[in-house]
Amino acid sequence: MSDEFQKKLFSILEERNQILKKILENREFGDSEKKELLAREYYWHDSDFLFSHLITQTEAINQKLNKLSECTGVRCRLGDENQESLSFLVAKTSEKSTQQARDEGLKEIRDFTKDAENLIVIDPYIYGGMTAKSKEYVQEFAKASRISSTQVRRIHIVFNSRMGNTRQIKQDIKNLASENGVRFTETDTDLIHDRIWIADRKRAIVVGTSLGGLGNRMAFILQLPRYDLNALLEYLDENGLIR
Repeated sequence: MSDEFQKKLFSILEERNQILKKILENREFGDSEKKELLAREYYWHDSDFLFSHLITQTEAINQKLNKLSECTGVRCRLGDENQESLSFLVAKTSEKSTQQARDEGLKEIRDFTKDAENLIVIDPYIYGGMTAKSKEYVQEFAKASRISSTQVRRIHIVFNSRMGNTRQIKQDIKNLASENGVRFTETDTDLIHDRIWIADRKRAIVVGTSLGGLGNRMAFILQLPRYDLNALLEYLDENGLIR
């Protein structure tokens, strides 16, 4: 840290300390609150403490950036040299139709399911939609899930029949699984609101909207952090939502 920067930093901290003192003099604080606030300011003026704190915070930021650069499954904008597009943003724009946005969103999910053998699809509205459009909808599900590939062995769907339970869509997906030798199971529950795709219990993405609504409104497709995935799997297991 240069001498000039150090002087500027301590100048700012000194000004901050003076403002704090004025606040304490003109507002009613309890003795314990005053001691706590003054203690914080005192530590900020300890140069060894300050430099150590700054180094610690810098290292923490570097670690987070390194993790972002290692994103897998879904392309990560911060880890991509080409940052012209936000690849996990699904939205209709003046230059992109709803169908184009939907196609991009489906491709993001399909990229995620590559090489997956076991899929858990959590989507309360996945069986929603009109019977007349079941064939088209199920074809899109097939593309996103790669259910027709030799890689996929099992698909488990967590849905909410109160939010969507079109018989034709449900039967067509079951038939598709049977035709491709994929073990298909499902659980009906109202315990989960979010839409999440899990691959091999090792990685997951959060989809900002249901499969049927993808492209209709702006939504993100984001990678779920490992510690959140572990918590989610534990919740699913404890509540008997996966078999």
